[in-house]
Amino acid sequence: MVQALFIHQNFPGQYRHLAPMIAARPGARVIGLGERENIALPSVTHIRYPEPQGAGEQTHRYLRPMEASSRRAQAVARALVDLRSEGFRPDTICCHPGWREGMFLRDLFPRAKLLQHCEYHFSSSGGDVDFNPARKVQLDEAARTRLFNLPQAPALEAMDWGVSPTQFQWSRFPEIFRRKISVVFEGVNSELATPIGAHRVLLYILWRYFSL
Repeated sequence: MVQALFIHQNFPGQYRHLAPMIAARPGARVIGLGERENIALPSVTHIRYPEPQGAGEQTHRYLRPMEASSRRAQAVARALVDLRSEGFRPDTICCHPGWREGMFLRDLFPRAKLLQHCEYHFSSSGGDVDFNPARKVQLDEAARTRLFNLPQAPALEAMDWGVSPTQFQWSRFPEIFRRKISVVFEGVNSELATPIGAHRVLLYILWRYFSL
């Protein structure tokens, strides 16, 4: 029997289609763990963990994301301890480390395969911080940005493999992690993301046009 665990603060998040597809397999048990109440998925058990506290006011501002993230990961771990006591042993765990929930998964389920959704790795250059050439990034902001990645590190270090939606997002991660990350495009729902109905794009024609 296949047992799979999906973890996302806003579950199902990026796992809206994958989780029920696995749950449809005969004998499969699929659990989605998140903080908020969200849409129900066929054959998927949705479990919520309590909203964690944020960082303390006296915490150094560089470390507030790490403290808040540790509290969130702890809340996730406590919910998973309860599941483990009921005999749940996932074969595969899919998690979004950007939401800081995957810090302790390897300690809870050492035999599970950990697949991380590697959406973004922050940097003080070439990204969302240093995009305005007229504005120089100061050391204080660069230091804070660098440490903002700290909560992702345990999940990335422990993952068996990761996926990034685009080549750019993959390129944001340090090389030590990129070697275990594949680029897997998430796709676009053309029936939803269009004002006039589904359309088929002729990529070859567009390529020829823009290459002239």
